Amino acid sequence: MALQTLARPDARLAGSAPGLGRLVRVELGKSLSTRSGKAVLAATALLAPHWVPVLVLTGGDVSDPPRLLAELGALTALLVLSLGVLSSAGETTHRTALGTYLAVPRRGRVLAAKTLALAQLGAYATATGVVTSAAILAVLGVPVPLGPTAVVAAVATLGGAAFAVTGVGIGAAIAHTPAALTGSYLVLFLTPPLLHGVWPAAVEAVDPRQAVILLATTTPSAGPLVTLLAWVVGPLAVGFLILTRRDIA
Repeated sequence: MALQTLARPDARLAGSAPGLGRLVRVELGKSLSTRSGKAVLAATALLAPHWVPVLVLTGGDVSDPPRLLAELGALTALLVLSLGVLSSAGETTHRTALGTYLAVPRRGRVLAAKTLALAQLGAYATATGVVTSAAILAVLGVPVPLGPTAVVAAVATLGGAAFAVTGVGIGAAIAHTPAALTGSYLVLFLTPPLLHGVWPAAVEAVDPRQAVILLATTTPSAGPLVTLLAWVVGPLAVGFLILTRRDIA
């Protein structure tokens, strides 16, 4: 009972909680203050730029730069999901959950702050990777069309924000960093190829990485956008429901 009392402070205390803008800044600081957060952010931002010169110098296929950048951007966005998981599930890992929710009793506000903060970090990491990759392609003599590349960069940035928010929802629901990360990537990396073997038409409907690529390189349509939105709204809604009912020790 004592833990429940601590975990669910009187709602009247919520009025003394800091504003949403301040909470977002706090969450940004948290994500950038841990070694794991810094490492993941750096890795996601540098992933695509690392592969571009390797592809060019080893004779890889760079005949369609926008498509290549879209694929690299989608992969980067997929990895950005781990930032969101670390932000929410990391509260339990680092034993900061009790202090966080005592300071801000309305857990939905904390989740909203994490959502906004990680959307910014995800967008930043993905945009940095795609723009830097495009610049490297140009420096290495690969023609990079400005218009299509700008579209790819914009869509990849949106994808990075979306995947980071998805990670926030998954981490809030599972509250165990290794389990959340392992489960997420097993589903995201294994489900599409398994589906492709038995039901190819379903891959585009469930694969968020493919949705980002399609939005970036084809005429905009509702299908990929719905897929991406489902991956954002679903985990976030489930995470909110579980988080607001969980006893925090």
